[in-house]
Amino acid sequence: MYMKNRIITLLCIVCLFTGNEVCRAQVQEVISGVVRNESNEPLDGAIISVPDNPEYTTSSDKDGKFIMEIPSGASMVICKIPGYRNQTMKFTLNKPVEFCLISDIAGQDTSLEVAMLQKERKGGYTGAISTVQGEELVKTPNSGFSATLTGRLTGLTSIQSTSTPADDATTMYIRGLNSINGNSPLVVLDGIPAPLFDMNTLDANTVESVSILKDAAAKALYGPRASSGVILITTKRGEIGRTKVNVNMDFSIQQATQRPKIVSTGEYAQMRNQALLNDGGTPLYSLYEIAGFTDGTMPGHDWYDTFMNDAASMQRYNVNISGGNNRVKYLVNAGYLHQNSLIDAEKNDNYNPALKLHRFNILANVDVTLHRYLNCFLNTNVTIDRINQGYNGTGDIMNSIYQMAPTVPGPITEDGKVITAEYNEYPTYGLINRSGYSHQTGINLNVAYGMNLDLGFLTKGLSVKGIVGYEANYDGTIYGSTDYARYAANGSGLFGTHTTLPLSLSKTANMRYFINFQGFINYNRIFGGKHEVDAFVSYFNENMMKNGDLPYDRLSLMGHVKYGYDSRYYIQGDFTYDGTEQFKPGNRFKFFPTVSAAWVVSNESFLKDTDWLSFLKIRASAGWLGNDQISDTRFLYATDVRYKDAGYLLSNYYGFHTVEGMQGNPYIHYEESFQQNYGIDVTLFNSLGITFDYWNVKQTQMAIQNNSVSSAQGIASENLPFENLGKMNNKGFDLELSYIKNLKCGLRMTIRGNMGYNKNEVTDIKELNRTASGYYYPYRKTGYSAGQQFGYLIDYSNGNGYYNSQEEIDKSGLRFSGASPRPGDFIYKDLNNDGNIDERDQAPMDKAQTLPTLSYGGSIQLEYKNFDLYVQLQGVSGTAAYYSGCGIFDNAYQGVYTDLHRNAWTADRYAANEKISYPALTTGSSSSLQSNEFFYSKNNYMRLKNVVLGYTLPKRWSSKLKLEKMRFYISGANLLTTSPLKFDNLDPEQYSYSVYPIYRTFNIGLNLNF
Repeated sequence: MYMKNRIITLLCIVCLFTGNEVCRAQVQEVISGVVRNESNEPLDGAIISVPDNPEYTTSSDKDGKFIMEIPSGASMVICKIPGYRNQTMKFTLNKPVEFCLISDIAGQDTSLEVAMLQKERKGGYTGAISTVQGEELVKTPNSGFSATLTGRLTGLTSIQSTSTPADDATTMYIRGLNSINGNSPLVVLDGIPAPLFDMNTLDANTVESVSILKDAAAKALYGPRASSGVILITTKRGEIGRTKVNVNMDFSIQQATQRPKIVSTGEYAQMRNQALLNDGGTPLYSLYEIAGFTDGTMPGHDWYDTFMNDAASMQRYNVNISGGNNRVKYLVNAGYLHQNSLIDAEKNDNYNPALKLHRFNILANVDVTLHRYLNCFLNTNVTIDRINQGYNGTGDIMNSIYQMAPTVPGPITEDGKVITAEYNEYPTYGLINRSGYSHQTGINLNVAYGMNLDLGFLTKGLSVKGIVGYEANYDGTIYGSTDYARYAANGSGLFGTHTTLPLSLSKTANMRYFINFQGFINYNRIFGGKHEVDAFVSYFNENMMKNGDLPYDRLSLMGHVKYGYDSRYYIQGDFTYDGTEQFKPGNRFKFFPTVSAAWVVSNESFLKDTDWLSFLKIRASAGWLGNDQISDTRFLYATDVRYKDAGYLLSNYYGFHTVEGMQGNPYIHYEESFQQNYGIDVTLFNSLGITFDYWNVKQTQMAIQNNSVSSAQGIASENLPFENLGKMNNKGFDLELSYIKNLKCGLRMTIRGNMGYNKNEVTDIKELNRTASGYYYPYRKTGYSAGQQFGYLIDYSNGNGYYNSQEEIDKSGLRFSGASPRPGDFIYKDLNNDGNIDERDQAPMDKAQTLPTLSYGGSIQLEYKNFDLYVQLQGVSGTAAYYSGCGIFDNAYQGVYTDLHRNAWTADRYAANEKISYPALTTGSSSSLQSNEFFYSKNNYMRLKNVVLGYTLPKRWSSKLKLEKMRFYISGANLLTTSPLKFDNLDPEQYSYSVYPIYRTFNIGLNLNF
């Protein structure tokens, strides 16, 4: 009996893995055909399959032709390709099948990658989603991936503050700010949450599409990390068909969009003398020296030009191999990027301090059909960054450039000694070239393995799926540090503790990981051709460790059910039951429901045959979402009490003491967010597409520290416990337009535009009402947008807004908090009329908040014969910022003077009635150098973001080279920028001269398809 059972078991296993072959052996016929579009042009890559039997699938070739096997009894085949309506046809054996696909500008039959590895037909989707295809992202010649999304996704605000190699990621927000806590969107890579993943290291050539999930219906299933939106990245996968090889290469020259400009050395000396006189001091430079600086007989420097090159180069190479059959589909991609920097470094015998980035990308996606009912996939994404630079980072170097006056000789003597001044211990030349080096290696690994078992043999539409995802990040740096002697211009030594030293080596390393499991029970079926049912329940568990902390654990139970009738009416419900260790037991689990619906009006019988209306859908969603991204501090329910070293006591005993930090709150729990979205999707004349969404978010139970509590209780404000007491509202709209037209002359035109508006208001943050203390504006946060900035208003009633004499100051009768004004300083308004100028008189600055209220973008693509042209514009509006520091404040370091300071107030300039555009210069503090409306400026901008001009070699020529396609192109990024910014030679996304610039890029490239 035992042997009999073993034999039966073995036979069952054999049947399981050979059943597919048995089924294949039943094939009796072969059909063939061709796929064309409305213009009778062949379509390459169309997928033809037998409905409900996907193992019988093939694809069309470059001539639109296909041949496929069919099972016994089959009578229908379906054809799908993005951009066209799906077409199902009956076939007759021994007769070619001819598909003529109709273009689908509305994308009704487009398959959307949505939450939790699900796919939905766009025509029946009830959520708010914006998507950009990878073929558009590769048009941006940028080293970092995140910048390719800027201006292309409706509702996405993207801010870039630098183009530093390996550190040029943009900061992204979806629909603005919902809370004062945790507003970063969740990044999901191929359906797997990737909280540690640096998406900026992605190779755009590997990306199929990027979507942002914006409303509750779209993002709820990702739990409390998704409250502020989800960035859904889908990488390319292999498709059925012959093996394809694509090679891409390009070379770029990169420059600063704005290069700082300072006054000449002679002007600097004059302005420095004036600043000293204004402060009651004596001039530093004689008339003889000023004349020498002016005529060039005495050396002077623009240190930015000395240490920053005009341009840097970048090279990118990419090879993509893909293909597949009914059993196995594969895609392998390898990419390499090499980028230099603008910092001018000098290689020596021991090391090279030049900043260089070497990035290697490897992607491998494999899909395998193990059996008719069982398939699996394996995704692997590896990025390796090798960063070489000097011992000091770019931040230190950029900060140092203006620390030395332009009148100091240097940067080195003829015999190589480093020159500095008595006030500058770390001269820029030494920071770059004489301090050592660092070699950093960063490795990102993302792996996911999943299996799907089709239980259709039990009941049609039932399946189960399991996925394991693993993410690991490693950062390791080898440092070689050294020191060098410093000298004054006259050859005498300075800072004698610094001498030339041999290299000293050290190493640091950091490891992070994230592992998760997802399990699904899915049910998807259509009854009677009209009743669509889509449902699943899912379990999600994750474990994450970062920065040496205790592991983070989360788990969720999720459910989804959707019903559609006759492709017209859809209703959907979702829920998550989330658990996090961030809160005390009893508060860790919470239920969050969401409901949504859609009405496809254009499928109603009274509109179905209209020529002008191609598609019309009305959507609505509402639901609760949680947020546990409250603070970097762990376990907010527990008081932070530590036993710490207290040092020696009476020089004989070593003591310890107890230190009480942040107070715990055992009742802390999830922030709650009620999110509503109302949208409409319209396509007219199968050409013009319009999508509009109005949305509203009410954030309650927002975790704050209650600063209305008196400090008399003995707890410092930074140690107050977090409590769920805050409230905040955020609302706005998204608008997306598209126009696609094929003209009879052969010109294809694609125009796209997008706009996202958001406005938030902090309605309750338990802020102290300062009315009784004499504040003209009693609140600094309540009633304003997040990040609202305040400053003094300037009183222009005297004609120019400056105190023009000491007598005028004395007659004002005002008292001043902090620095008292001098002649030439601003006159501030005493808003509360108490005779004092202090922070009680500060007012909110218009539009000066964390984020712009409006983000927009637009593009046009023209294709004519073998030429293609792409132009993209991008910008923001409704934003202003406070500018200070190097290049703005005149007192930075030894004085950094620009065009802004040329017309600074002086008694002579005032008496001569000359233009005055800046307060009196100073070498120290000044009442004018405070937060006031002069130093606030609108920083709206619009950029010519990308331009691409390409030419594809005629097929008769490329075929002679054994190529499927050969395309040459030139492109550029950030070519032009317009802005109302009042301060010159600054990029509107930057706030000081002493930061690494944002790039303008000129690029030439080549695409080869085999």
